[in-house]
Amino acid sequence: MKKPEKNRCRKQLAGLLGALCMLVLAVGSPAAGSQAQAATHYAAGIDVSKYQGAINWQAVKDDGVQFALVRVGSTEKGIDEQFVANMKGANAVGMRTGVYFYSYAKSVEAAQAEATMVLNAIAPYTVSFPVAIDYEDSSLKGISPQDQATIVTAFCDVIAAAGYYPMVYSYRNWFQSRLGNIKYDKWIAQYSDKLEYNGEYTMWQSSSHGQIKGIGYRVDVNHLYKDLFNFIIPEGFTTRGDKTYLYINYRKQYGWVEYNGERYVCEPSDNGAVQTGWFQDSLGWHYLDPAQGGKLLTGLQVIGKDAYLLDSNGIPYVGWSGQWPELYCFGEDGKMIKNTKIAVGGVEVTFGKDGRVTAPENFDPSQPQPQPAPAPEAAQAAEAAPAAPAQ
Repeated sequence: MKKPEKNRCRKQLAGLLGALCMLVLAVGSPAAGSQAQAATHYAAGIDVSKYQGAINWQAVKDDGVQFALVRVGSTEKGIDEQFVANMKGANAVGMRTGVYFYSYAKSVEAAQAEATMVLNAIAPYTVSFPVAIDYEDSSLKGISPQDQATIVTAFCDVIAAAGYYPMVYSYRNWFQSRLGNIKYDKWIAQYSDKLEYNGEYTMWQSSSHGQIKGIGYRVDVNHLYKDLFNFIIPEGFTTRGDKTYLYINYRKQYGWVEYNGERYVCEPSDNGAVQTGWFQDSLGWHYLDPAQGGKLLTGLQVIGKDAYLLDSNGIPYVGWSGQWPELYCFGEDGKMIKNTKIAVGGVEVTFGKDGRVTAPENFDPSQPQPQPAPAPEAAQAAEAAPAAPAQ
């Protein structure tokens, strides 16, 4: 992804004349060299930087390009001169747009700083495709494969925590011989008529000589082998396996999230999965209704066989509620007390089947309850009894 005339890969495709040719290439057998992944081609796209100059994004879209990845920049040269124009232009025409950052990171801390730089740069824009780290600079060759894997993972972890979809870019030989095992998606460059890589990958960069309407210079051509269009959704809930996730503006949500006037918990320790049932955090217990997709319940609610009074944060209320004749009590476990008798301040209080206090009449729990006077026989016995031993 460096300046085209300095590309590492020597074997290039010629004759790619626009998006139509990209698709013709795709329906051949572009991943015939891969033993680990079927060549299911979902889309063809491009990646761009300052080297493509000013771009007519409407013409690019009209030429059949289905997605684009825009270079953010690097720590050595700062933000790419065309980054802002490219993001605005791609967003304006509704192009599915991701970004990539050329990395010089030699430590976890440097990678995290680069990721933070990316998040700050992309904050004003809609990023609807992956956020990639471009890890290929010659200055990184001396780093061990395991350390490289740790570094790029640190970058991707920061990106993922912000709700974006991380990806790692490099050329095939780097993935095969220099970069250790990584858990994030791979975007692999090999300029050929097939990708010869025996492993999983998400995207293949097949050429740096694409000719696209609206771009006055040659451009990198990419092929997508994972359905990110339906994986990275614009908004709402999506279910994968037995987990459900919430997206807003193409970003997976984490923590407490308000959506359409309701509140949900997208638990970070569960990869952002929407939680259901009883959930505990630093504030206390909350009930996230499975029947309503994990919506936080508030107010008077029946959960299972028990009634709870849940405050504005969904935390069960404990104590008395209301006043006679609509007087109720919620126990230490938050459950409404029903169909029983309990001594309160020396007074036997009766709770009905619906939890309402039925006796004694006009019972007021806010007033101290005097102890009933003992019967004369009991009083005389108390006077005759020896004092209790000192404790």
